[in-house]
Amino acid sequence: YQRRVHGVLPPGGDKLTRASVLRGSLSTAEVLEEIYDLLDDNLLSVKPSEFRTFVSNSLSGKKFAFIVLHKDERAPLVYKAAAALPKYKEFFTFGHIENPPKELQEEFNATTMPKLALLFRDQTTYEQMLPSDQLQIANFDGELNYDDIVTIAEQYKEVLVKRFLALTVEKLATDKDLATSCPNRSELCLLGLFDGEQQELIATLLNVKRKLVEDRIGVSWIDVSCNAELPPLLELEKKWSPWVIAYSPSKRSYAIFRRSFSEANLLKFVRKVRDGDIAKMLLTVPLLPFRERCRKSSGASTSNSLNPNAEVAPSPGVKFEQVESREDL
Repeated sequence: YQRRVHGVLPPGGDKLTRASVLRGSLSTAEVLEEIYDLLDDNLLSVKPSEFRTFVSNSLSGKKFAFIVLHKDERAPLVYKAAAALPKYKEFFTFGHIENPPKELQEEFNATTMPKLALLFRDQTTYEQMLPSDQLQIANFDGELNYDDIVTIAEQYKEVLVKRFLALTVEKLATDKDLATSCPNRSELCLLGLFDGEQQELIATLLNVKRKLVEDRIGVSWIDVSCNAELPPLLELEKKWSPWVIAYSPSKRSYAIFRRSFSEANLLKFVRKVRDGDIAKMLLTVPLLPFRERCRKSSGASTSNSLNPNAEVAPSPGVKFEQVESREDL
């Protein structure tokens, strides 16, 4: 007999990834092997010696990180399938460690493997996260299966969305503010350049930010009343005021918003820039070169912290074992 695998589409996926035809008499293990190879590979293989670096890099953006400890040559198929879902790309990093040393097994209470855990930081506002903030580890016991992984991911995705929505539009006054609000790895951030604190304009930016929550695009503003030299350096003309730019830290480039200031126009602008329909210019000057002048007027917005341990119930068959602080990572 013959078995054919025409493509791989994990539940919840929106398109067929790749296709393959298997001919001849094949065992179940051989079919699963082919399926494994067909799935998009969004997993990061982490060496035990690089675990601290993985934690730092994974949580420096606005994401949580999954990690699986296992003894096999490859990470579990169900884990790779969950990581392949496009809807999690902007919310989670998926890592795995093969044959972890005893110290890591003890740290994650991995009495059996594969062992699934989630890493996150619990802080007042996610955009103000610093590397020194405490790391939290949520360990999950039970048989590792696809449905449980997806359920856990959905629950923690909601925590991230709520945390992101709870934020106000932050005022940036220093280069440090910019680095935390719009990290270097970000593809795109939206920056308003306003003459003083204009609540109506800021409220519009907040609505835009909430509409872009799934895109994870940072939105903040700069007071150009104490940065008057900045607009000319960015070639911003008076007729485009109030000014807004789409800034890409990873590419050191920006695009200028040239329409009437409205929520609808701003959303169209961001999406066109993201899709490459609006050309960007190379950024040759620092966005916040006058940090001493504006430092006194800076004020970071805060919001209530969301505790994933309190909000998230364990999935059926998965035990929410513990949440521990890790200050040394």
